[in-house]
Amino acid sequence: MRPIFLTGFMGSGKSTVGRALAAELNLSFLDADDFFAAESGLQPTFYIKRFGIDAFRKAEKRFLKKILTKAPGVLATGGGAVIDPLNRSLLLQKGFVVWIYSPLFCVLARLNHRPLPPMLSKPITPEHLHKLFDFRKPFYQRCHLKVTNAFKNPKEVAKEIAAIYRNG
Repeated sequence: MRPIFLTGFMGSGKSTVGRALAAELNLSFLDADDFFAAESGLQPTFYIKRFGIDAFRKAEKRFLKKILTKAPGVLATGGGAVIDPLNRSLLLQKGFVVWIYSPLFCVLARLNHRPLPPMLSKPITPEHLHKLFDFRKPFYQRCHLKVTNAFKNPKEVAKEIAAIYRNG
């Protein structure tokens, strides 16, 4: 079985859906942010604040290569991992890549209830999210599958992905 890589914008539900998907398919689950923190000693947010986004993206690429040697069952990637052409190519070649899409009004509501990624500042404006999402959207669109996570619970989204994965 090919590993499943989940990508999508911040707050789209990659980790939550990923855990449900791994349980549905009886596979292991790994969150790239947790792996990054374990390897670097810093959560991505603090790493970016301390070393900057460019250093973070370089480390993210290094850690992603390391993760891919372990072939996790389900991996929730960082939302910006697919921006890098090498990362994107590796993910598309080695696994089944799923874009978890959430409308920005859902993302905005979710982000208002959790710590913000370092590239955002409070207050979160819809304009800022639109700009960042519009930049990333062409990269997300290259995934094997797009599923919407808006008005369904994570288990329903996981079941939808699992059904397509099993039949594909």
